[in-house]
Amino acid sequence: MNLFALGVKIILVLYKKYKGEYWLNNQLDIFMGSNFGWYIIPFSVKSDAQEKFKNELDEKYNRKKRFDSCKYLFSYVTNMFHGEDSIVKSYKIPDNIYNEYHFNSYNHYDFYNEASITDVELDLFNPYLGFLSFKIDYGEMSIEQIQKFTYEVKKLYFKDNIEPYDNLVLLTNQILGKDFVNPFFYSLDNASNVCNVFQMIYLKEKSEYTEENIFAIQRGVTKEFSKSDEENEQSNVDISYKPYKYIEWYGCKNILCCLVKEFVTNDESNKNFIHNFLPLSINSDYLCMYLILLNERYATMYLLSRLIDYRDNDYKTLYKIDDELNYFQINLSFNIVSNEMVYQNLYCKLYKIFDVDNLIKDVEESEKRLMLQRQKSSDKREKNINVILTALSLLVVGSALIDITSFIDRMCQNESKGNWIVSLVIVLIVVVSSVFSIMVSNKKDKYDEGRKK
Repeated sequence: MNLFALGVKIILVLYKKYKGEYWLNNQLDIFMGSNFGWYIIPFSVKSDAQEKFKNELDEKYNRKKRFDSCKYLFSYVTNMFHGEDSIVKSYKIPDNIYNEYHFNSYNHYDFYNEASITDVELDLFNPYLGFLSFKIDYGEMSIEQIQKFTYEVKKLYFKDNIEPYDNLVLLTNQILGKDFVNPFFYSLDNASNVCNVFQMIYLKEKSEYTEENIFAIQRGVTKEFSKSDEENEQSNVDISYKPYKYIEWYGCKNILCCLVKEFVTNDESNKNFIHNFLPLSINSDYLCMYLILLNERYATMYLLSRLIDYRDNDYKTLYKIDDELNYFQINLSFNIVSNEMVYQNLYCKLYKIFDVDNLIKDVEESEKRLMLQRQKSSDKREKNINVILTALSLLVVGSALIDITSFIDRMCQNESKGNWIVSLVIVLIVVVSSVFSIMVSNKKDKYDEGRKK
């Protein structure tokens, strides 16, 4: 660390302390070229607490205009995060809430003291789904220490009896509140879960660029988890993208890492790019893309779980899920996000790894089958109703004919009136029969039309 950079960092830290400017968090990363990671926790909001949850967020935290510095994503993507009427509601969590949290107790590793939370953001993509993101600076950790830290911290335990070292979970519960939200998709109350990690790591020495380190970074594990000899290099659960000789992307479904090979950047312009421009892009354009992809994955998983829990007699829920799916596909799902090759290529690779298309197909197929199932149930009920109505109609017609017959017998005793009364009765029978035929025909048309749908 040179004296100039150290002096700049001290000045910025002091300025941040007394001025409280949010942008200085990113400026520190730029000047120092520090390693950091965003630990992103998905959560779902309880159906009966969605309005209360949003109102509490508005009262406790400040809304912010997020990703307004993105330069390479289309405006229809970034506009989701802008303005009071934006689709995504973003909140800045105040510094005083997380400044007291430390990671020095995790498995008693001393190097955990290097880690610090520098920013916390909350993004509510819709009333029922959001993401809580912690930005963690790795300080002076080595590549192996970052691997151990990531492997341990990304495992979250949402349970009542939380161990003292689960600081990230305690902080999550404090910010979100257990009365409003549910942890996302936990099979057991005490089951561990992995949050999503989006990180940037500089490799200063060539000796750090090894297959073991790359695999550990790619899967979010430690070097003890060695790669199987039978596993293909291009696995369908992993991502590997190398747009430049000094920048490589690695990841899987729950982790994405921008790996910067600082040891190959001899050119000053390249050094300026990776230390000044790249960190800004990571914290803006790339992070925005990653959050959108996470929402596409988790939103479809959420809708799919709602369809699985659907009950046949709750038809309003089925229509509501259909509206939510339409809203998602219109406003929150994208195939094209940028004209820049690197951004769009990375987005497409992640989109494929996240299985977004297959998840959407599962939701649509499940919804279609439930609609057909409900239509069959509706057809069956309508058929039973038609039988009952037909029987009632026949009873009414029969009763009318009996009354008319009695009336004819009485009137025919008067021969002067008998002829025209018989004619009137015949006309009435024809009218009643015609009305009955029309009723049956209309019921049949509605039944056929429903089956076609």
